[in-house]
Amino acid sequence: MSKKHLVLIPALLLSLSACHSNSGKDSEKVAEQTNEEKADSSKTLEKIEDDSKFVVKATSGVTMETELGQFAAKHALTPGVKMFGEKMIKDHSKDKQLLTKLASDKKITIPAQTGEEFQKHIDEITSKKGIEFDKAYISFMVGDHQEDISEFSKEAKNGKDADIKAFATKGVPVLQHHLMMAKELNDKLK
Repeated sequence: MSKKHLVLIPALLLSLSACHSNSGKDSEKVAEQTNEEKADSSKTLEKIEDDSKFVVKATSGVTMETELGQFAAKHALTPGVKMFGEKMIKDHSKDKQLLTKLASDKKITIPAQTGEEFQKHIDEITSKKGIEFDKAYISFMVGDHQEDISEFSKEAKNGKDADIKAFATKGVPVLQHHLMMAKELNDKLK
């Protein structure tokens, strides 16, 4: 067995034990903690620690937006809100695939499900019914996409890893389009 394998085995065991011992905890925080532990033992991951945090948060966020989109596509009363939900499923499912590949390529641990903060939003919004759901969902999508644009723009400008930076750069116009759609729907629902 080579020295390289001897170094990788403890790191792999650490990752597996971190995921197993933290079951039931916030998956976003578990992923960030695992990445911090990896960064301590890997110069490569240490260099892109902020980028890895972006990947973790973005993965959790697109998972939330996809789940809310699925709920909206099935339960929204307003046809425009249903169509917006379908757009979120389509676009953010692609984002999730890209983020999963990026994470794998960069050895970044990503959350298996939404973090607690995002899950609270899902629970709160999906507890509403009828037009109240439509209004709450679209209003939330306006604020959420404003935050996303800010985070993606920051990563596009300041990211250290070229691939993650490129993902963020490509994502900004898509998020801006989503925001425009959400604002138009929000105005109609008022």
